[in-house]
Amino acid sequence: MKILIASHGTLAKGMKCSLELIMGEQEEVKTFCAYLDGETSIEARVKEFMENIKEGEEWVIVTDLLGGSVNNEFMKYIHRPDIHLLTGMNLALLLVLTELKDASAEVAIEEALNAAREGAVNCRKLLDAEAKNEDF
Repeated sequence: MKILIASHGTLAKGMKCSLELIMGEQEEVKTFCAYLDGETSIEARVKEFMENIKEGEEWVIVTDLLGGSVNNEFMKYIHRPDIHLLTGMNLALLLVLTELKDASAEVAIEEALNAAREGAVNCRKLLDAEAKNEDF
């Protein structure tokens, strides 16, 4: 399983940098940074990426924003069995996907989505709940 991190601007590149800071170099992780240097359409670049996927490769594509133009462009290819599209990227999601890249895509995706959900926390409420528990 290979991973493509796709975003508006350079978020994808920054996420890969952070991922590699923790996990080391990740050759199987690629980035797609959209709308840089005056780019106004990503349709041709997405199409080119999809056409260059080799037979037998399985890709998990992680985009930054549900309903955003980057996610919407990749949605056009969701019917392909070699493509899995996730959105709402965060570092926890990418860490688990990378850690489990040799597992089945279904297992890796489910674990990564769970990690992403569990990592999205209002820290103030977490701290308040812990303080209340200490009072008893």
